[in-house]
Amino acid sequence: MSFLTVDTYDDVQEMDFQPLEPGWYEVYAENRTFDKASTGTPFTEFVFVVRSDVEQEGKRRKIWHRFFHTEKTKGIVKAFLKALGVPTGVTFNSQEEFGNYCLGKPVKARIDVETYQDRNGNFKQKNVIKRFAETDYPAFQSFSSNPSTAEQQAAHNNTYLGTNTTQAPSISDDDLPF
Repeated sequence: MSFLTVDTYDDVQEMDFQPLEPGWYEVYAENRTFDKASTGTPFTEFVFVVRSDVEQEGKRRKIWHRFFHTEKTKGIVKAFLKALGVPTGVTFNSQEEFGNYCLGKPVKARIDVETYQDRNGNFKQKNVIKRFAETDYPAFQSFSSNPSTAEQQAAHNNTYLGTNTTQAPSISDDDLPF
């Protein structure tokens, strides 16, 4: 049995992914990566997804956004965390801890369109996130098809009995009422 046979192209649909119209969109961070720019500046790159549980254009569209981690950009990162609803006093001990914490949390993003020149000299347009604000729809549960992202989200939610641990409580047979 073959995997794919190219017998006709009659069923091919041309995909015309035009950028989203500029405006405010409800999004959440589905994934993140950590890297360094050519200058050595560390950054966290998030893949934001336009929420499908809110009535809006562009559902499930993805927009990539980088947060650079320098003294000069600390205010930008803090503005994002404020929009996520992170209370003051929270400390992130690493770039990874910051990135993991932000996964799956709803936020509103101001998305604009920028023109850029690709490697072949062609001018193209892409969506960019300019600002963040608190979500208008805080009741949200993201469902990721990426198991590692789902595990990371569960880890940062710390939901076991209101404790500050990601480990399930230990329960023996003696603890059970039956």
